[in-house]
Amino acid sequence: MEDDRAVRFGVERRLELLAAVRDGTDRAALADRLGVSPSTVDRGVDELADANLVATTPDGPRLTAAGELILTELERLRALIDGVGRAGAILAGLPRDAPLHPAVVAGTDGAETIGGRVGTASPDAAAGIDPTDGSTDCSPAEDAIERSAALVARASRVDAIAGPVHPPQLTAGRRIDGGTTLRVALGGAALGTLAGRDREGLRPTLEGATVRFGVFGGEFPYTLLSARTAEGPVVGLLTAGGYVETGDAAAVDWTAERFATVWADCDPLPVYDGDG
Repeated sequence: MEDDRAVRFGVERRLELLAAVRDGTDRAALADRLGVSPSTVDRGVDELADANLVATTPDGPRLTAAGELILTELERLRALIDGVGRAGAILAGLPRDAPLHPAVVAGTDGAETIGGRVGTASPDAAAGIDPTDGSTDCSPAEDAIERSAALVARASRVDAIAGPVHPPQLTAGRRIDGGTTLRVALGGAALGTLAGRDREGLRPTLEGATVRFGVFGGEFPYTLLSARTAEGPVVGLLTAGGYVETGDAAAVDWTAERFATVWADCDPLPVYDGDG
C-alpha cells in the first residue's frame, strides 16, 4: 500500500519531469529544459527513483520499464480526454448512462467530428430523410447526416443500430447500393420512419442489396454504425449534436459487440429483401 501511494505521488508531482527523462539527458539539461533549479530536478528524480519509475545512471536518470509503461498509459489517457472534450457538442444531448466507449468519439487514430445540432436542422433531416435533395450546400447539421450516409454508401457491409437521427438508407429513405449487406436494429423512432413508407416504394431503394431489419424495445440514444469498407473497418456515431467516425481498433471491437448484443434481442421485421 505504501509503495502504491509512492507511485501515485511521484507521477502526480513529477509527470513533466518523467516525460523529459524519456528523452535521455543529464540533470543539468533537465533543469534547463524545465526552467527549474538543479535542486528541484534532484528532488524530483529522487522521488521518481523511490517509486521505481526512473533509475539513476552515470549519464543521468533513465526511465525504468514501469516508468515507460505508466507514462505511455498517461499519454494515452490524456489524448482520450482531449478527444472526448472535442466531441462535447456531439455528446451533449445524450443521457449520462448512454452506452458508449470513449474510443468511439476519441479514437487514438484521430476521430473526425462534425458538429451541428442535427435534430434541429430540419424535420426531414432529423427523420433521416435526404436533407439536401441533391444540393451540395449543406448546413453543419445536414452535413453530419450526409457524412454518415456516405459511410453507409461506401461500405460493403453495415451493421447499424438506428436511433432517432440516422442516415436515410437505414429506413429506406435513399437507395442502397447493390451488393451491400445491411443489418439494421430499429428503435422506436426509426421504426416509425420506416413504417411510414409505402411498402412497394421500398423496392427501388432496397433492390440489389441484402437488407435485414430487426426491432428492439425502447429507443437507442444515438445511431451506431459498424461498417466494412475498402479501407478497413470504420465506426460511425450520429447524434442530434453531430457525427463522428473512426477506425480505432478499440472502437471497432466495442461497436461490434454492442451491435451483437442489441441484434440478439431484436425481433425480425420482414419488409423486403433486395435479393429476393
